[in-house]
Amino acid sequence: MLSLDQYLIERIKQGDLESFDELYRQYLRPIYGYIYKRVNHREDAQDITQDVFTKIARKPHPLRVGMNGGGY
Repeated sequence: MLSLDQYLIERIKQGDLESFDELYRQYLRPIYGYIYKRVNHREDAQDITQDVFTKIARKPHPLRVGMNGGGY
């Protein structure tokens, strides 16, 4: 049985924008928080977080399942 993350990733691979939106809502804060702790600069963390989600939207196939807030 697929986890919710696996299901969303499979749907994103098929071009489902609603699944991307759900993944975005679920992981925006954890990913931003992780990045902010590393760069300690709000604007840079926002830019990098945006880059992460842009990369996912453009090319979702290398996504690793079981992200735990930061496994891309």
